[in-house]
Amino acid sequence: MNEQERLLAERVTDEIKITISKQIAELENLHVNLNRLRQQFDTSSIKNNLQKLPGDISAIKRKLGEKQGEHKNAQQLVAEAQQELEAVEAGLMIDISDEVDDKGKKKFSNDTARKGELQRRKTMDHEWAIASIAVKEAEQKVFEIEMESRQDRTEMKRLEDMFAATLAIAELTAAELIALAK
Repeated sequence: MNEQERLLAERVTDEIKITISKQIAELENLHVNLNRLRQQFDTSSIKNNLQKLPGDISAIKRKLGEKQGEHKNAQQLVAEAQQELEAVEAGLMIDISDEVDDKGKKKFSNDTARKGELQRRKTMDHEWAIASIAVKEAEQKVFEIEMESRQDRTEMKRLEDMFAATLAIAELTAAELIALAK
């Protein structure tokens, strides 16, 4: 190889090195820009929410459906306990209405006296106390189910709102990325 060919080869080699260095710099710059874009447009939480939230919402809807059945059953228990309580009270009232004194006269001849005696006897009647407790317990169960359902509906609304917001953010992010790509 003569001197002229050697100089030409060196010049071509230098130009190739310069071109490669520029391409490496551009790639490094693209890498930095890509990392910046990844940070700016971190879509992993958006994707996670869009995938996870519908299942969470469905689970709460199923739970609410179950609670609806429990609520109906609990209300039925309240009605049954209330009927039992009313039956005990009716029995006490019959006893009071039929009660007579030594002369064969009705002991509680007016409505006010009968109601007062009923109140007094209810406080001392074991059957009435048990029936009254059963009504209160059944009503408490209904109340608890209603409160849990209210909390579940609130949570479901929060998740639905979060899903809608995440969807809106995803749409805005997609629009920004499309605009950047142009």
